Amino acid sequence: KKVVEEEEEEEDVDKEAEGEEELDELARQAPHLASEAPPVDYEIAVPTYLRWRPVKELSRKWCFKDCSSPFILVHTLAFLAEQGIPRERVTLFVANEDEERNYRR
Repeated sequence: KKVVEEEEEEEDVDKEAEGEEELDELARQAPHLASEAPPVDYEIAVPTYLRWRPVKELSRKWCFKDCSSPFILVHTLAFLAEQGIPRERVTLFVANEDEERNYRR
């Protein structure tokens, strides 16, 4: 039994190294995995109203109580980067000239 477990662990390590880790049934149903359709061109539009403000003002999460970085950098844009979304595909929309000035600071 121990030899079988070791072989299974080695296979798991090999799959992870190759990016083929085992997915559960629901994950395998994700559209980008289940579909055989060709990839489509896309752009992500982000409404930015007041997201230039510090995270500590907009989030109630304890871990951000002292964070003075802009919310949009810590949450929105960080999430998109983690998902592998290229920056060229992201467009930020501002409500007015005052908001634009706040983002350019």
